[in-house]
Amino acid sequence: MSRKEKDMSKKCCFIGHRNVKATTELIKRIDMYIRMLIEQKGVRVFLFGSRSQFDDLCHERVRLK
Repeated sequence: MSRKEKDMSKKCCFIGHRNVKATTELIKRIDMYIRMLIEQKGVRVFLFGSRSQFDDLCHERVRLK
């Protein structure tokens, strides 16, 4: 993907609570939304905050996709 194509691609940003309980249900919901964003909405770039457990959890789940 060229830099121009990357700049034009759809982006998604995850910013959440500092402390979060990573339940099985929460992980399933995050995975479902990530899959939907990629497959149905064409998101190709994911951005993450840097100071919360939620951001870290979402980063981990996107890396697995």
